[in-house]
Amino acid sequence: MQQLDKIKQYTSSVCDQIRWKKVHPMISEEIENHISDQKEAFINEGLDEITSIDKAIEEMGDPVIVGSQLDRTHRPKTAWSMIFLTISLLGIGLVMNFFVAGALSDVPELYYFNKSIVAAIIGTVCMMIAYFVDFTIIGRHPKMIFAILIVLMIVSAFFAIDHNGARRWIRIPILGPVSASLFLLLFPTAYAGIIYNLRSKGYWGILLCGISYAIPAFIFINMYHGGITSVLLYTLSCLILLVISIFKGWFNVKRRYGLLVVFAPTVVISAMLLLVMLSGPAAARLKAVLYPNADSGWGYIMFVTRDILSGAIFFGQGTLPIRYTGDITSWLPSIHTDYTITFLIHYVGWIAFVVILSVLVAFIARGFYLCAKQKNVLGRLVSTSVLLTFTIQAVIYISANLGFQFFSQLPLPLISYGGTSTVINLILIGIMLSVFKSGYLVRDNQKITNSSEHKMFEFVDGKIVIDLGKWN
Repeated sequence: MQQLDKIKQYTSSVCDQIRWKKVHPMISEEIENHISDQKEAFINEGLDEITSIDKAIEEMGDPVIVGSQLDRTHRPKTAWSMIFLTISLLGIGLVMNFFVAGALSDVPELYYFNKSIVAAIIGTVCMMIAYFVDFTIIGRHPKMIFAILIVLMIVSAFFAIDHNGARRWIRIPILGPVSASLFLLLFPTAYAGIIYNLRSKGYWGILLCGISYAIPAFIFINMYHGGITSVLLYTLSCLILLVISIFKGWFNVKRRYGLLVVFAPTVVISAMLLLVMLSGPAAARLKAVLYPNADSGWGYIMFVTRDILSGAIFFGQGTLPIRYTGDITSWLPSIHTDYTITFLIHYVGWIAFVVILSVLVAFIARGFYLCAKQKNVLGRLVSTSVLLTFTIQAVIYISANLGFQFFSQLPLPLISYGGTSTVINLILIGIMLSVFKSGYLVRDNQKITNSSEHKMFEFVDGKIVIDLGKWN
């Protein structure tokens, strides 16, 4: 017992020199494993256990020096590039809302701009909180998080109000009426925890993941009117996460059979939904997308959008077709929310679209690059879920603003007006930044191997070698 106390005292002295406390358990475990290995080596050489432990500790070196070396390496890995791009997107959004506010005559001056500032401030605070919270809670308590979100979605349905013909809106102080569809933006990240938790259960785990996906989708469709775009985003995100997990071998099943388990019911359900859509209002929208000139209902907005873009130039204000009289706001509704990009292209030129698209692509590309560098399953699943949610929102919004409105768009993340959307997306980005900061510390609950290729400490020619690069 006294010798074990010596080991604990040594690891404690090392950790006292390391300022980032989150890394202490990993360092302590690695040092204790190494001392144990060296003790066994000395015992095999004929030394008694007490002497072996003392000698193993002595060869580790001065704990203050060892700890100081580790402190220089083990620091939070803040993804400054992603923070800069996030600030850039928020800045672009505020500038856009300020510009659009001047064109709106039916609301008080700068009304939407002022609300955008409030949402940006609240969202930034929430992002910072999410950044400092341990993201592994998503992997440790996925069922609880999933259940809480479902309960919130059900409770919110009883307070939903009609707004523009859709009963999926909830009135929130300061932010005003917000779409309950935005609840589904949080589910893909929670679903990443479900996949992580069930990945060891093989085919049964894949089936349970499918059931878990279906519960919130079924509840939302039956309790809210509209919001098909949010259901589509949730579905695509969850499907992609599940397919990635099978391809990576995280379920430990044969890929072809694992994918069959996923896509067989997906194809059947999709075919059934397609038949329903082709016989209902969605058929009119599909026809409007393909032949907007022949449609006076669903195709009106797409027809107007394409007309406006046809007269746009690269720099400066474009021209409207001669049949359009008056200001663009007379023909294009919701320019502060749904069609901000179209509005800017007309008034500023295609250069505005190029700038916005460039920053969005940079954010998404850089995010996926950092996501691919994650060595643990949980970190990759969580960061991927955030990026998928962000990317799908952007693709749907931009497509609609270019005249291809296949679905009702959600707000463009961090850019178009939408207080609740801004807050939720910033929370998700905070979670993603938390992954990038400390994801390399997570070991997916796997037993540490004694193989030297995974060791920070090695015994070579009677010397202790500390390989700090193993943990970079």
